[in-house]
Parts: sequence; structure tokens; C-alpha cells
Amino acid sequence: MLSKLGAFLLIGLLWLLHFLPLAWLAALGQGLGRLLWWVAGRRRRTALRNLELCFPEKSAAERERLGREHFGWVGRSLLERGLLWFASPARLQRLMHVKGDIALAEHGGRPVMWYLPHFVGLEWVGPALMLNQKSPGVDVYQRQSNPVFDKFLLAGRSRFGQTAFVPFFGVPASTLLAPSKIARSLGLAVQPLVVTMLPGGQGYEVEACEPPAGYPSDDLEADAHTMNAWLEERIRRHPAQYLWVHRRFKTRPEGEPSLY
Repeated sequence: MLSKLGAFLLIGLLWLLHFLPLAWLAALGQGLGRLLWWVAGRRRRTALRNLELCFPEKSAAERERLGREHFGWVGRSLLERGLLWFASPARLQRLMHVKGDIALAEHGGRPVMWYLPHFVGLEWVGPALMLNQKSPGVDVYQRQSNPVFDKFLLAGRSRFGQTAFVPFFGVPASTLLAPSKIARSLGLAVQPLVVTMLPGGQGYEVEACEPPAGYPSDDLEADAHTMNAWLEERIRRHPAQYLWVHRRFKTRPEGEPSLY
């Protein structure tokens, strides 16, 4: 567990690094990713297992190359976090290349639920929305470290629906049904936002995608299939940038053994 002093020192380092040109920061991040590949053994094994499950058609060598590339993007995403916290709005705007209708919530005629897949550049969605459209919004964040608070937070967020085991790259994966139920009950358009980190100092592409056709429908499980299929297609465009270090298949159907 990082101490308070350690946390302040780390934040101070990110503050110093954010003054560097993005190309230099990206190179340092790639180096950090190579280091993490060797020292973060548990995360490395999780990433390789996920890649094995999702890309069985690839050879072990191909999956390892993909895993190494992924850690390079992870290293970049960690060091470039300082840009998000400390860089001026003008610099952030210069670094972001926005595609699609990111202001859909302002003129689409109904509220929008943003669907944010777990790519390594996910954190750039926040400034992209705040700097390019004016509609207010809310966000959710990752599991809490305090087990008591996390238990109640999870229960509160799970009140509006259940999960189902829906294929994700052919592997049954615990998938939330709540987004479809909430969107249908509140009349929301569901718009995916995908961030792609670009090489070197080229910045970030933030794409506001078209809402998936027919989503949401009256069939919650069919909607989960629709969104998982949509996400698979997007991951295949830049497979190394999906968050493979996350244990996506941790929850298994009753009676099935762990995949990790």
C-alpha cells in the first residue's frame, strides 16, 4: 500500500513530467511498460491468459508480442496521467483529435448515456466531454479498496438489474444488464466513446460513435449480446489497447472453475 508521502511524491513526479513534450513522455512511458512487463508478474500472467482466451487463433509468440505492446500502452497511460491532472485546457485540446458527434447530448433530442469501454486511454474521455460539450453528466469509477464501502456501493449500483453470462470473444462473461434497462426506462440514447492512443507525440483520438442500432430493446440479454459484439469489433481494430490486465473473466457461472 502506497503511503501518503509516497503518493505525494508520485503526484509530484507526474507534475514534473507533464511539462515534457508528449513524444518524450511517450518514450518514457514505453520504457516503464517494458519494466512493468518484467516486475508485474501477476498482471502479466492475467494479460496473457486473457489474450489466450480471446485470441486462441493466435500463436503463443503472437500473443506475447501483443501483451508486450499492451504493457507499453499501459506504461504510457500511467505517466501521461499528469497531463490530465495538470496540463492547461488549451494543451489538452491540442492533444485530442475528436471524431464524431461528441455533442449529441446537446441536440439529439433526448439524454445520452455514454458507454465507455476499458481501453487504456479511457481517462481522456472526461476532458474530451468537458471541453467539447456543455451538458452535465455523471461518471462511475473502479472498485473501492475499503471492503465495507465497496460492498454497499456494489449493492447500490446493482439495484436496477442483474448480470448475465454473455459470450465475449466466445467466452461466457459476467455482463451487466442494468445499462440496457436504465436506458430503456429513461429513454436514453446510448453513445459509445472510444479513446485510441496514437504513437509518439501524435496525441489521442477520441471517437464519439454512432449509438448501436436497436439498442436498447425489450430484451435485456439480447442487448448485452449486441454490446459485447460491438465491443469485440472495436477491440480488434487496436487489440493491444484494450485493458487486458483486468481479470475480465474472474466471475464464472456456478460450478465452473476459475480461468485464472
